[in-house]
Amino acid sequence: ARKISPTEFETELLATIESEMPPHWRKSLTFSARVVLQGVCDEIARKTKMKNSSDVRFSRFQLDATKAMLLSEFGWKPTKNSQIITAGVGSGKTFAFSLPIFISSLARLRAGLDYHRTCLLVYPRKALAKDQFDVLSKIRSHITSPLLNIHFEHHEAYQERGLTVRQGLEQVFIHR
Repeated sequence: ARKISPTEFETELLATIESEMPPHWRKSLTFSARVVLQGVCDEIARKTKMKNSSDVRFSRFQLDATKAMLLSEFGWKPTKNSQIITAGVGSGKTFAFSLPIFISSLARLRAGLDYHRTCLLVYPRKALAKDQFDVLSKIRSHITSPLLNIHFEHHEAYQERGLTVRQGLEQVFIHR
């Protein structure tokens, strides 16, 4: 059930950043978390026709996934590089993984790192991938940073360039 308000989400996330992440990342992560969370809330409110973004509610798994993913990258002792999120249809998985990806990317950009960061999202159907790209693009449009961009690739784009999927992925991951 979605019971966590944006304020509660932010408070708990910022407490985790303050207590479990090295000092040199705290300022950038705190700023990025606030900007991204506001952007996500604005998009959810727009999509669901809510009057106020403060009326948005999050699920516990979304907050826990955000904290776990950020801790795995920025914590004192990063423990894992990959995360898998499983939940029901329409439960908010996109927001669960996009929050930490956007927060991390923006924090690194603000620190002058990772100008060409790549996050690979895999979907079982092209239509779902396109839909999720549209959702992520709309979220991105609410995040006030000209530094942050997203790009959509699918197998047909590689075929049009005369590449195999493997060659296309190598271009994305190696040559950016």
